[in-house]
Order: sequence, then C-alpha cells, then structure tokens
Amino acid sequence: MPVVLERFEVLVIDDHSSDGTLALVRSMARQWTGLRAVELAHGEGKKAAIALGVELARAPLVLVSDADVRSGPDRLGALVSFQQATAADMVLMPVRTEGPGPLGALQAEEQFALLGAAVGTASNGIPVLAYGANMAFVRERFLMLGGYAGQRATSGDDAFLLKRMFGAGMQVSFLWNAAATVVATAEPTVRGFFSQRLRWAGKMRVVGGAGVVLGLAVLVMPVALFAATILACTVGPGQGLFRTWSFVLAGWWLWVRPTVQLIGRTKRELGIAPAPTRSFLALLLFPCYAWPVALLSLVVRPMWKGRPVRV
Repeated sequence: MPVVLERFEVLVIDDHSSDGTLALVRSMARQWTGLRAVELAHGEGKKAAIALGVELARAPLVLVSDADVRSGPDRLGALVSFQQATAADMVLMPVRTEGPGPLGALQAEEQFALLGAAVGTASNGIPVLAYGANMAFVRERFLMLGGYAGQRATSGDDAFLLKRMFGAGMQVSFLWNAAATVVATAEPTVRGFFSQRLRWAGKMRVVGGAGVVLGLAVLVMPVALFAATILACTVGPGQGLFRTWSFVLAGWWLWVRPTVQLIGRTKRELGIAPAPTRSFLALLLFPCYAWPVALLSLVVRPMWKGRPVRV
C-alpha cells in the first residue's frame, strides 16, 4: 500500500536528550507539518515517552520505534496493509542486528535465533517475544488497558505491553515481512554487550510468563548436554560406551540441528544467505555468557544509556 504523507504523523518524544535532538526535530518540523517534537516534561524513561506519545497521537494506529534503528521506505505501508487485513490489536515486527567483527556477528546470530522464536511462538498463538524498536498497536486498545499503569520497571515496555494485551484476549499478530524490518546497530564493546543482556534478563524476570519458561529451557539444555558429555568421557569400554555416546550425540543433534535450521530459515525469509558454521559457533558460545548474565541479573542493576535500570 503506498503511504500518503498527509495520512500519517511522526511524534518524536524527547526524553531529556543532550545531543540536540529537540532543536533538530523542531527545525525539520518547520518544513514538515506532520512532524512534531515533544519534550517529556514529567517523568523519564521509554514507558513515559510512549504513554505521552499515545496520548498526543491523532491517528488510530501507533507505530513505536527507537531512535537508533533504521528502516526501509515500505515499512509503514506494509504495516497498514497487514493491520487492515488482520484487524490485529497489536502487531509485532522483525528486528535485525548488524555490527562489525566477531562481537557484531555473535549479536547478529543471536538476534536471528530470537527472531525465529518470536515468529514461531506468535504463529502458534502464544507470542512470548516483542521488540520495542518495532511494534504497533491500536491506540484505543492501549488506552483501554491503561497503558503502562502499575508498571514501574525502567525496561520492558515491549514485553509488558505484549503480556497485558495478550492476557486481555486481544489479537496479537506477527508481520513477517522483510519490508517491515528495522536494523539495529550491535553493541560495539564487550561492556555494552553485557549491559544490554543484563537489562534483557532483568526485564524477562519482571514480566515473567511463557518467555521465562522458554528462556530457562534454552539455558538448561546446553548445560545439561555439556554435563552429559563430560560424564560420557568417564565411561570405559564394556560399560555401555556405545549406548552412552549414542544418547549424548543424539541429544546434541536434537538441540543444534533445529536451532541452526531456525536461524537459517529466518535469514532466508529476510533475503540473507544462511551461514551454518557461524550459527553453530554462536550457539556453542551462548551458554558461556547466558548463564553468568542470568545469575548476575538477580543482583546487578546495569546502567543503560546513562541511567540505572530499575526492575
């Protein structure tokens, strides 16, 4: 669907930025009447910014995005066509991560796996993952549910809203379309990488639900397989060696193969060539940092974008 400029508006909610965003947007708004810059005067954080944006919005459908992502020109048209065809109350959309070097590649593979899980669970009627950088909802439904009322955590605007809408019996659908994708830049430093994942872990702990169950399953499986492999190394000839290793190798195959396939299929749907070896290596690295992050998130409150994360 072609997007008519006069039929949509852009609200930039400035949450106490220090990089000149407000002045820049106001300057642009002189040439574009559909662009509005709004300063967040009361409170801080993304939930407060979204709530203010929804309150001020004039359109019935709200598309939420982050300041640090990029999208193509057909994103809005793909969303409008999909929402009109499905009458969805909430539309989840894909996010890709890109970045240089091994750290960037690791984050890209991790994101492809998460995206595959997000699409799969939503397609089966049990959505557990949403992306705050790329989601939309019917404004009336957001206001009807009270938005983020009663939720004080700094992070988790996407997961909390998904849980609230889905729990209220509203229709949540995933727009699986490359045109609707946004691209985020990978964290360039190891410190930023771990801070981001500590924030994610804390968010899932606060929101709870099926996402936590899925996350625990993903954490437990590789650790159990590593433990089984170590135990198998102690089994000598004549003590069921062949049977033991058959079970261990079968377990690894049942965990690695479908996950690598999931990442590959996700990439193909987005027009990206699969890289099974890179996906496999990322899969082996995942439990090495995921477990420490999960445990640290119980006691550590990381800084994110210059602010402490409150859970």
